[in-house]
Amino acid sequence: MFASNKMQIYVYYYYLITVLSSYYSIPLDHSPAF
Repeated sequence: MFASNKMQIYVYYYYLITVLSSYYSIPLDHSPAF
């Protein structure tokens, strides 16, 4: 039960990061120079 719950949390965060990065269209290979 705990393992499946943890997997749901991992999937949720992975989905959240993917949606946010696609929404903001973060250019990973064109990061601004510091």
